Amino acid sequence: MTTKTTLTIWFEVPMPDPNETPDDFQMAGPHRIRVELPDIVHVKLEGDVQLEHIRAMYSRLDDMPNPNRSYLLRDARRVGEITPKAREFLVKASEQTHVAAVVTFGSSFHARVLLTMVVSAVRVLRPSSPRLVFVKTEQDARAWIEEDRKRR
Repeated sequence: MTTKTTLTIWFEVPMPDPNETPDDFQMAGPHRIRVELPDIVHVKLEGDVQLEHIRAMYSRLDDMPNPNRSYLLRDARRVGEITPKAREFLVKASEQTHVAAVVTFGSSFHARVLLTMVVSAVRVLRPSSPRLVFVKTEQDARAWIEEDRKRR
């Protein structure tokens, strides 16, 4: 007769933080956000953008040493629709924050035209609102930010 013995060993394995991804980005819904000191909030947009996602992105500006001179670096290659409530928040946030510029790469032609029209209208009413810049690649975006830093 053979007996079967089961040995159970318990040990603790640290669980990964569900808000962290391997590349140091934090999640805001399907989007990823990373603060790059001294002055960049890097956002990778993935799918539709809801109000709570935008709030999470803008809350990261509080982590910046000088939020008045911070840049939002946006990867828009995989962005979906921006909900009306999210758009409304963006307009109001532009009145309250002092971001130096929102630099976007990978945006579609349609999105660039639409956002440029909206931001142009906002800048007529509030000239101090952040500049909106569209470039082709992340490398171009980072180069633009570096040049803007030198001008400031």
